[in-house]
Amino acid sequence: MNQKPGKYSELEGLAIIKIALIFILLLLPSCATYQPSLRQLRTIQFSGFTWFVKESSSVVGPGPNFFGSGTDQVWVDAQGFLHLKIKEKNGHWYCAEIISQRKFPDGKFTFQVASRADKLDPNVVAGLFTWNTHPRFHHQEVDIELSCWGNPENFNAQFVVQPYTRSKNIHRFQVELKGDYSTHEFTTGRDFVFFESYHGHPEKSSQGGSINSWLFNSAQGPRIRNAEIRINLWLVDGLPPNNRREAEIIIRRVGYIPMSQLRS
Repeated sequence: MNQKPGKYSELEGLAIIKIALIFILLLLPSCATYQPSLRQLRTIQFSGFTWFVKESSSVVGPGPNFFGSGTDQVWVDAQGFLHLKIKEKNGHWYCAEIISQRKFPDGKFTFQVASRADKLDPNVVAGLFTWNTHPRFHHQEVDIELSCWGNPENFNAQFVVQPYTRSKNIHRFQVELKGDYSTHEFTTGRDFVFFESYHGHPEKSSQGGSINSWLFNSAQGPRIRNAEIRINLWLVDGLPPNNRREAEIIIRRVGYIPMSQLRS
């Protein structure tokens, strides 16, 4: 299918390093007037967690793209659902991303999507994943990505364990939903990741109709130790949506169960 995996570019790494340096400088008394750190980004409360809202005035990964943090792009509605929206502003398309303040070890990560993730514009990517700024263990990155990577003939979803350049680390498939609701989750262990996508928002995965599942086994597993949860909506290669319209994804809930509870 020649689908293009949606990965963070070197620009993202440079942006993260820059944020880290700013944060260090802010800790020094003589540097109190330096530019804002990650702590001073806008935050939201969603699904029982605190999240930073990504913002950039220049292009950064993934994409690369501009990212906006306004309430017209990232907000939680009266029902408690999260909305991420791609919008055009002043001649640029701005994407959206949230980053959990808390970091998580191995366990089960669940994302309940409440919009038609199978109907995204071909140039739009919805990412549900873990990430750590430190490069060890490939940034502890495990991805569920919903996109056909610019080509409507491609499959529109993939499960990925980094590095995606290893063919055994990526599993692509087609999502065709019966309605707005779908659930996407992965469980990470020391030497495995189990992925599953299914219809609806059932209390147990066995109660929903399975869309696809995949078991990744490797001694060089992702080793999730202290990874953020991230959710983003972005554009392939920074290109505008094919239909030139705003794009949106709605998330009802994000859930996490630590491995210790799964084993008990």
